[in-house]
Amino acid sequence: MAVYVVRRVVIFTLSLVLASMLVFGVLAVLPGDPAQVILGEQATEENLAVLRAEMGLDQPVWRQYLDWASGLVRGDFGTSYVSQAAIGPMIAQRLQVTIPLALLGLALAVAVATPLGVYAASRHGRWVDTAISAGSQIGIAIPAFWTGILLVMLVSVYLGWLPSGGFVPLATDPVGWLRSMALPALSLGLVQASILTRYVRSAVLEVLREDFVRTARAKGLTRTKALLRHGLRNAAIPLVTLLGLQFGFLFAGTVVIENVFFLPGLGRMILQAANGRDLLLVQGTVMVLTFAILLVNFLVDVAYRVIDPRLRAS
Repeated sequence: MAVYVVRRVVIFTLSLVLASMLVFGVLAVLPGDPAQVILGEQATEENLAVLRAEMGLDQPVWRQYLDWASGLVRGDFGTSYVSQAAIGPMIAQRLQVTIPLALLGLALAVAVATPLGVYAASRHGRWVDTAISAGSQIGIAIPAFWTGILLVMLVSVYLGWLPSGGFVPLATDPVGWLRSMALPALSLGLVQASILTRYVRSAVLEVLREDFVRTARAKGLTRTKALLRHGLRNAAIPLVTLLGLQFGFLFAGTVVIENVFFLPGLGRMILQAANGRDLLLVQGTVMVLTFAILLVNFLVDVAYRVIDPRLRAS
């Protein structure tokens, strides 16, 4: 097990390095001059040259990458081209919105999909199974941002139950924070719940056909009891991998949802930085998102091995 974890750590590190090269390379070839963005269109060539030298933009690309990457290792993300503020604290502040939003969306998806998928599988071939499968297919077809707009129209505009946008810090007002996060989390979670429901149903159906479930049924257990006692752990093995992938999709989905609901998270900041040509801020934000997704995938790989004893034996 220890050798496996070390191997996964090495792969995680190499993936992070390659991702940093890709992010830096893609943004480096984009048109635009950060010095021009800071000084404006009326800046002289002399002033632009001095600022480029101060920012290290006159150095070769490989040297710029090494300086940027070494700063990331030290926790120094640099200074925003536009606001001249340190990027690290800006990202840390926005993470307080994005991480809870993604976790709430994931928790909602699991809470909705697990019972629906298990119930549909236990009623395979009946009208309930057909209805749940059809509902999940409709949910998959609807984008998260469109779900958010529909929820705003129904819950906020028509019913007036929840605010349509804005953010209240958790430390200031926990109830207000939950109200401000409810609709965005629903928009993210319902779409992912539709996907997860189909996977839960398929995984449970596959387990119900296994010999050990038939043996449990032959010993007198009902279909439901055999599934709960012996089947759910085996059905959870492929679902753990799916949850890791879904967390990555949820993180990416916050970019759109935070703009729909005007939440001050990483997603909203990265679009504002891209529009303002603040490429250093974009690079830092993308790397934080990349690190989070790779870390979740690493934890999923380890959890997969812990859950399945056959992998540990091999």
